[in-house]
Amino acid sequence: MGALSKPLTTVAIPIDDLKNAVAAGKGIVGVIAEAQKTADAKVETAQANADSAAAKVSAISGALTAAQQYVNDLYARKAELTRYELENLYNSKLKTAASQLSEIAPAYKIARDETTGQAARAAQNFAELAAAKGLANGVSAQEGLARSVTLQSDLGRLYAGETAAKLKGSGEIAAIQSDYSSKLTAELLKNEIAKLDALYTKTATLRNELSAAYTAQQTAGASLAAAQKANDAAKIVYTEKEPDYLVTETVSLKRY
Repeated sequence: MGALSKPLTTVAIPIDDLKNAVAAGKGIVGVIAEAQKTADAKVETAQANADSAAAKVSAISGALTAAQQYVNDLYARKAELTRYELENLYNSKLKTAASQLSEIAPAYKIARDETTGQAARAAQNFAELAAAKGLANGVSAQEGLARSVTLQSDLGRLYAGETAAKLKGSGEIAAIQSDYSSKLTAELLKNEIAKLDALYTKTATLRNELSAAYTAQQTAGASLAAAQKANDAAKIVYTEKEPDYLVTETVSLKRY
């Protein structure tokens, strides 16, 4: 008589399957083999589905990472372009303002020299006129004092004008620097906001797909675990000596 060792678990075999197995000469060993084959096939299918789900998760994750990297690189270059354009404009304005500031002192020196020269020429002309007309020395002294007062007043106005012009030029430079700093900060902030918006928009579909893929992967994993558990339950350790005989005391038969 054939003998089956004590099974790891009880297998429920439909009576019709058992009858067909007996008619086909398979015996209970054949029925168990068929059940095992079916269980193995289910495990293989579940494993393939789990592998496919994992591959999809990996692919979508890679696409999501690539999309994020693309957006980050794009807006990093936009930030560089913004900085470059503003720096060029800033340097151009600063160069012009600095050049104008540097011209103030020489221009006012020329003006002072010209004023002093005019005063000297006027004094010489008056002296020549006074000598020709025989004017008293007192008149010459009074005229010279008046001319000196006028000259000092004119020179004072020129010095004050130079100081004011320099202050104005320095203020323009400070305004250019402040304008550059504030514009750069604002434009870079706008760029960062646009980048975040682009990241959200461009990756929205991929993030939804990834979420669905994770869910599918979890479902496939659960199906694989169930199939493996069912497969383990279907396994019976047996020895086959006389396969034409059925050993029924170790197998539970159930009519469906």
